[in-house]
Amino acid sequence: MNNEQNKKTTILHLCSIKGRGGTGYMASRLCKFIAEKGMKVIVGCCKGSKVEERAIKNKLELLSGLKLRRGFHPISLLNDIIKIRRCIAENSINIIHTWHSIEYWTAAIATIGTTVKLARTRGLVTPFKNNLVNRFIHNKTAILHVTCKKIEDNYRQAGFKMDNIKLIHDGVDIKKFNPQTKPKNIRSEINISNEGLLFAVIGRLEPVKGHKHLLKALEIIMDKGYNFNVVIAGDGSLHNKLQSKIRSSKLNSRVHLLGVRNDIPEILTACDVFILSSIGSEGSSRGTQEAMASGLPCLTTNVGMLPDIIKNGENGYTVQPKKPTEMAEKLELIIKDSATIKTMGEVSRKMAEDTYSEDIFAEKIVEEYKKQLT
Repeated sequence: MNNEQNKKTTILHLCSIKGRGGTGYMASRLCKFIAEKGMKVIVGCCKGSKVEERAIKNKLELLSGLKLRRGFHPISLLNDIIKIRRCIAENSINIIHTWHSIEYWTAAIATIGTTVKLARTRGLVTPFKNNLVNRFIHNKTAILHVTCKKIEDNYRQAGFKMDNIKLIHDGVDIKKFNPQTKPKNIRSEINISNEGLLFAVIGRLEPVKGHKHLLKALEIIMDKGYNFNVVIAGDGSLHNKLQSKIRSSKLNSRVHLLGVRNDIPEILTACDVFILSSIGSEGSSRGTQEAMASGLPCLTTNVGMLPDIIKNGENGYTVQPKKPTEMAEKLELIIKDSATIKTMGEVSRKMAEDTYSEDIFAEKIVEEYKKQLT
C-alpha cells in the first residue's frame, strides 16, 4: 500500500477505557502512528477519558457522543450503533478496530450489512466459551490481534478457527526508555547508601500483582544477609495495607513506596533489577517491557505474556506465581553475580530494540490492515 492508498484508508478506533492502563495507552500510540503513516484516524471513546485526552493532544478526529457503557443498556447501545453507522457512511470507514468487549459487540452490530472490516485487540488471558454468540462475532472478525501466546492458546483450546488470529506483542517506546537515560538520584531521595542492589517494582498496588508474595521472597534473602533495597512505584487499593505491612516487618528500612511517579524512565535506570510478582493477568506487561528497554534484567512470574518475553538465563528469570521461595532462589542467583546483571540487561535492551519496540508493533498491525484492504 503506497502513500496515495494510505490517504484513502480510514480507520475508526473504538476504545471504552476511561482511565490509565496499558490497553488505552497502546490504543492511543497506535492511532498516532497510523495517522503519521498518512491514514485517516477517527477515535471513538468516552468523554473525559485518557484516550480522548491523548487524541486531542495528537490532533486526531473524534467521534463524539459515544457512551460505550458496559452491561446491558439498550438505549445507549442503540444510540452508539446509530452514531457509528453514520460515521461509517460519512467517512467511508474501511476498518473498525476495537479494544474491549463493549465496543467489540457494538461495532459488530453496527457493521452488519456493510463492507467494513472488524478488528479486535484482545489482551485478557481469561478463558472463554465457544458458544454460538461468541462464534458469530469471532467469525465476523477480520483481524483478531492477541497480545500473547497464552491468549492464542485459549482460542485454540476452545476450538475457534485460527486463521484470523494474529499474535503481535505490544511494543515499548525504546527512545523514552533507554539505558542512556540519566538516572534519578533515587538513593538520595529515599536516604539509602550506594551499597547493595536496588530493585525496581513498577505497577498498580492491587492483589493481582502479588506484592505479598514478593515481600516474603525479600524476607528470605534478607535473612540470608544480602544487602538490597526495593523501590515500589505505583498506587492502588492496597497502598495503605502494604505500607502498614512493610512498616511492621523487618523490611521496613529496605522497601520504599514511591507512589505514582512521572519519572519512571529515570527511576529504572537508577535500579539494577526489575521484579514483577504478578499472580495473574499480564496479557500485556508494559512495565516489564519498559524495564527491558531500560537495560534491566527482569525477574517475573510466568503468567500471561511474561514467558514470551523473559527467557530464563538470558534476560532474566520467570518463576511460578505465589512461590516466594522460588523467587528468592532466583534473586539470590542474580545478587551473587554482578556480571550476570550486566549481561542480562544488555540482552533485555537488544530484545526490546529488535522485537518489542512500538514501531515494530505498529508496523505489524498496519501490515494486517493492508492485507484486508488489498
